[in-house]
Amino acid sequence: MGTSKGHIVIIINYGPNQVILSPNRTSYTFDENSDVPDITCTADCQPDCTLTWIKQTGQVISTEILSLKETQRNQAGTYQCNASNDFGNMVSTDVTISVRYGAEIKGLTIDGENFTIPEHVETRLACEIDGIPKPNGRLFYNDEEKQSSGNPITYGLVPLCNDTGNYTCAAENSIGKSNQTKELFVLCSPRPVATLQSRIAVGNDSILEINVIFLSYPQPKISWTFIKNGSNEIVRSNNTIGIYQHVSSIYITDMKTPQYGMYVLKVTNGIQNDLKHTFEVLPQHSPTILRLEILNGNTVDERQSVDFLCEVNGYPVPDISWILSSTNTVLKKDEHVFKSNYLIPKANCLHTGSYRCQGINVIDGELVNAFSEIDLFVLCSARIDQRYQEELEDIAVMENGDLNIRVYILAYPEPIIIWTMRHSVTGQDYTVNYTNSFNNVEHISTVNITEVSTKDYGVYTIIAYNKIGPPYVKSFTVKPQGSNNRSENNLFKSIGASVGAFFFILIVAGLTIIVLKTMKRRANIKRDLFWYD
Repeated sequence: MGTSKGHIVIIINYGPNQVILSPNRTSYTFDENSDVPDITCTADCQPDCTLTWIKQTGQVISTEILSLKETQRNQAGTYQCNASNDFGNMVSTDVTISVRYGAEIKGLTIDGENFTIPEHVETRLACEIDGIPKPNGRLFYNDEEKQSSGNPITYGLVPLCNDTGNYTCAAENSIGKSNQTKELFVLCSPRPVATLQSRIAVGNDSILEINVIFLSYPQPKISWTFIKNGSNEIVRSNNTIGIYQHVSSIYITDMKTPQYGMYVLKVTNGIQNDLKHTFEVLPQHSPTILRLEILNGNTVDERQSVDFLCEVNGYPVPDISWILSSTNTVLKKDEHVFKSNYLIPKANCLHTGSYRCQGINVIDGELVNAFSEIDLFVLCSARIDQRYQEELEDIAVMENGDLNIRVYILAYPEPIIIWTMRHSVTGQDYTVNYTNSFNNVEHISTVNITEVSTKDYGVYTIIAYNKIGPPYVKSFTVKPQGSNNRSENNLFKSIGASVGAFFFILIVAGLTIIVLKTMKRRANIKRDLFWYD
């Protein structure tokens, strides 16, 4: 009886417990249209697993190999390899595919989608951009950057006529760049870019040229008319038409008298409010002084206000300047006027002088002027001119030396100036040789002695006065240099005081008589007596 042997095959079925990727990478980044290396998926299963690749969007690729050639941006995303049989199911780790592509403009839009818009109505431009890596985007008006952030990039505006133009959205990343331009048109009535002149001065036989730059959209209709003595004449013009900015010009050579008058520009474009402007063309002429006066009189009291008036003719309209004639100091300037005032709120002695009104304009490119002068007299009593340093009251002079005492006086009208001298030892009065220099309101009185002797030592007193107010009196004690004799000094002072008092009383008495007589003659004039300050 024979014996037989057999094999028992035991097959253990199981599902996948690991999904292996080769290459073992989980992230890939490639430029668009590039090839991604094949990625193979394997799994240990019994029976063999079915291997498929699944994209996060749900797309299924029924093969164990993920093969992406000439990769497009829509293939970017996350993929998983799925291994499954009747006994189990398992997915691989995520594999991320990134596709880089250059910056792109997806759209440049405006609210309402119409790029022809009315003026003053708020609107918004928007630009949507795309690209990987994330691009930088900017929005330009012509060449001027307006906005550079956000996606979409938005730019709001309340449009004006000069917002018409090209709006460009530009985007750029490391892969590439792109831009898109749309032209915006803002509907607007005609209006000048700058304020227009009303008057234009032109010389005979010269050239008249008027250029007007203005804004308008849509394109304008332009006309020029010459009006004189009730008749209208069409004037030929040269026009340069742009998109929204335009220029209209008239040009006339050898201007003659019949061509002076009114030139009227009219511009229309169908939008409400036409542009209409009149230019009055006048012959040039240099300035002339029509009137120059001091409204409250040429002679005034101190502390009184003084109001000057000057009227000047001429075209172009002149500039009027006020100038102090003695120093050529410009006191005031009014530009482009026919009349000007200059005011001194509170006059003093030093305001006495000549004042010049000067009118200036430009004729044929050159400055032309005319002027006239008027004198102002400010009544003031005699007083020291404080602009100069005063002489010392005590003056020491060596015997045989020189003595010089100079006193600066202000007064109007011209004062009477006298000097006296009382000897320091004998008390005797002497006549003093002195010189006076008179100049309108500024006066100088000088005592000059050469080779001083003992008879020249004493008290010198100056007295200056006119009919306006109290006199100016001052004494100077002249003594030998090096003298320390106190009693002599006291004698000098007492003599000076006595002389001063005596002459003061004498002069005041005389002035009182003069003033009383003057007041009778000028009873209607009130004058305030005061010291200069």
